[in-house]
Amino acid sequence: MNNSFSPVFSGGTGRSGTTIVGKLLGRHSKIKCGKPYEIKFLTDIFSLTDLAFGMRDFSSQEISKKSRLYLHLMPLSKYEPRLKKFSGKMLNEWYERKNRLDNNSGLHLGISKKKIRVLLGELHEGASQDLEGACRQFFYGFVNAQRQYSGEPNWMDTSPPNIMYASSIYRLLPDAKFIQMQRNPLDTIASVIREPWGPNNFDSALTWWLRRTSIAETSMVQIPEGQKFVLKLEDLVIHDRENSYAKLLDFLHIEDEEMMRNFFDNEMLAEKLHANRWRRDFSNPDEIMKRFDQAVGVGLTGK
Repeated sequence: MNNSFSPVFSGGTGRSGTTIVGKLLGRHSKIKCGKPYEIKFLTDIFSLTDLAFGMRDFSSQEISKKSRLYLHLMPLSKYEPRLKKFSGKMLNEWYERKNRLDNNSGLHLGISKKKIRVLLGELHEGASQDLEGACRQFFYGFVNAQRQYSGEPNWMDTSPPNIMYASSIYRLLPDAKFIQMQRNPLDTIASVIREPWGPNNFDSALTWWLRRTSIAETSMVQIPEGQKFVLKLEDLVIHDRENSYAKLLDFLHIEDEEMMRNFFDNEMLAEKLHANRWRRDFSNPDEIMKRFDQAVGVGLTGK
């Protein structure tokens, strides 16, 4: 199995720039982004990391009653039920789905179901001897089987929960690097309220943001300094463009290239960021800022 590539994961709270930085880096000759940009099977419930290390605590998360019941009945001392759930989701829910824009998405964009069945067969065979090792080889096999992958030294996924569960991903993939995207939290909250999948009012969106930020902070502490990089979206697009761009290149040990530079210069523009949109979206912005600062501390919202 060719494990010569380094996994790169961007992530954040959601609506924080995880995909746009993937689209930027995907223009580089040494980085290949997954198809789709969000593979999901490393961070979703019953994920590959759940299979390798046991289920996480989902008590505070928004999961279905069916999944919650299944978790209640699942014997955590045995991996077989987790393997069954993982295999089913690889071939169904994660394989073909709708994205946030209601467009066709899923793993089928980059790999055939036949190849997934082969990889799952190898996973089943290896699990009884070395479950963690078999899960690790499944991931490397998945990337190497991607139709668009041509041996680039870096392979990237942009699932927002990557940062929340970075410690589990790092445990499975010790050479992984993590780009933690941060955005003005009130712009993030205003943006997520517009989404059909997320909270639909300020109070629930604030709780959503606080929970995800807390989990991410706890997880990222466990990642070595040289393998994590905090990138503020407003700095990259508006306030400190060239310096942020250079630091990103340096973190990944890559040189500037024309395709990536052109995307940065022509697509990552201030007018497309909608900075401070929260002041326009909320009818009472001063009250919103006061309530946010009371919850998390003064000085995080910007001007």
